[in-house]
Amino acid sequence: MKQFFRSTLLFAALFTLHTANAQDARLKGLDAFIERTLQQMDAVGCAVTIVEKDKVILAKGYGLKDLAGKKAATENTLFQIGSCTKAFTTSIIGMLYDEKRLKLDQPVHQLLPELSFKDPHLTASVTVRDMMCHRTGLERHDLAWYFRPNQANRDTFLHIIRYFDTNAGLRERWQYNNFMFMAQGALAQKLTGKTWEALVQERIFTPLGMNGATLTTEAFANAADRSFGYSAQKGKIKKEDFYYFNGMEPAGSIAASAKDMGQWLKLWIHGGKSGTKELISTNFCTESIKTQMTLGGSLLSSRDTADSHGYGFGWFLGNHKGHFRVEHGGNIDGFSTTTAFYPNDSIGIFVSVNQNGSAVPGIIRNAIADRMLRATPTDWLKAPLKNKLMADTATVQNNDAVTQKPNTSPLHATAEYLGKYQNIGYGALQIMQSKDAMLMLYGKDTFQLQHFHFDIFKATHAKDPDWNMKIAFETNFKGDVSGLKTSMDNEIDKFVFAKMLSEYKINALDLAQYVGSFEISGITLKTYISKDVLCLLVPGQPEYELIGTKKDEFNIVSLDGFSVRFEISDKKPTAIFMIQPNGTFKALAKP
Repeated sequence: MKQFFRSTLLFAALFTLHTANAQDARLKGLDAFIERTLQQMDAVGCAVTIVEKDKVILAKGYGLKDLAGKKAATENTLFQIGSCTKAFTTSIIGMLYDEKRLKLDQPVHQLLPELSFKDPHLTASVTVRDMMCHRTGLERHDLAWYFRPNQANRDTFLHIIRYFDTNAGLRERWQYNNFMFMAQGALAQKLTGKTWEALVQERIFTPLGMNGATLTTEAFANAADRSFGYSAQKGKIKKEDFYYFNGMEPAGSIAASAKDMGQWLKLWIHGGKSGTKELISTNFCTESIKTQMTLGGSLLSSRDTADSHGYGFGWFLGNHKGHFRVEHGGNIDGFSTTTAFYPNDSIGIFVSVNQNGSAVPGIIRNAIADRMLRATPTDWLKAPLKNKLMADTATVQNNDAVTQKPNTSPLHATAEYLGKYQNIGYGALQIMQSKDAMLMLYGKDTFQLQHFHFDIFKATHAKDPDWNMKIAFETNFKGDVSGLKTSMDNEIDKFVFAKMLSEYKINALDLAQYVGSFEISGITLKTYISKDVLCLLVPGQPEYELIGTKKDEFNIVSLDGFSVRFEISDKKPTAIFMIQPNGTFKALAKP
């Protein structure tokens, strides 16, 4: 997930609650290490689980779940696990595969006709396997759902996939994509008639005894024992609002406790079996932890690097000092998580911290892995702590000064920029004025706009000044503001939002004054009313609908940059001006 609204935390005292057997000699000093890590990395609290074979040897809460209330985290405290949810979703698909309700290499469109891609070849070819291992050719397109938690649902998100551009061929490149996991949830519902939430509860949570775990943000927020989320930067703590999923749950909405995740880890350590009962077949579990798609190649930075090299079904595949590791991370507003198991060693580790975009889960996981695998220990805190201290003391460089063109003015009056802008895949945003400030409202977030140069504005997040982007307004041939583009996501060149027309309301009686016939160069144009809409007919062309934009002016709905203006006398048209990119042409009214 994207990491939004970062800030920092510093407090001296940490509280821990010991709720599991920690007598294993390998865990000697672990509590002190975790407490030191939380304190030095400015984290509020975390949940930690260690499983070995059939035994949960540690399930514990550390630090605080509620900073203001000074309430300690426990083994039952819920933390949001973000994209660690994905393995739950692929497990449901695996169960349906085991029941022969689908084939992994079957085109998804055959099973879920609602899923289509912009490229017809992808629609016909993308398989269930492709969706589970991020190789469809789609970029992330995360902001198409992240900014719109209350403006869309699963059906909407499934529909807008058809408008997204791809930047790679099918199976050509590994590219993380949350939409494909949302679509797996929709596929499961299509095949069973039950929602993804009902399937996970019925087939995973209940059999495993994950009694505290939740599937929606509403359930998590209302749970009696749940953590708040925080972000931290430069010694300042900020409590984060919960992110309310509304359709994208199969990609990242689960919240669970250290106790709950012990049961989940045991299931995978035992190849899909819970006790004597097989929930997921050994065959599918094996497929899940095979390299289905390799990640981008890179050199190891040191012999101590815990490396990932491939992706299975909802799992990253790599190694820890020569030990095969299966892992997935998760980030959502205020929480960071890692879930890992080491199949050849029958060991599982879960760490979730209530800190946004945090390095803490990886630090603690790797330190525990060293202990449990009896590997030569590494100071996993050293490098992240150094990076944190550098970030805390760094002076932010103003790169804008290098690229900004001085002494320029906006090309339009402020009022001309105001209005709603629409992107068919990314929804609508609004540019508005509040007192002396220009604002951009997009979904749940507000940005303040400041003129940068010419028709370029800098948009700064109202709650996080470190998060900003450039907005470029576009002008049509008439000289009117017609849209805007912005690089909201580093992985996508630009998003284009077309300005939505502000319709000038005209009653039926006044509309009649624009009806008539007009002649230009021997060609007769006609305007008439059809179903309370003013229409234009040009010989040899289809009927055009006209929408009023101001007094006596109309845009041609289906032709971008084309409009008409009437010359009126005594409520009768004397001429019509055809305004188009190649010029303006006057046609006189016929008697």
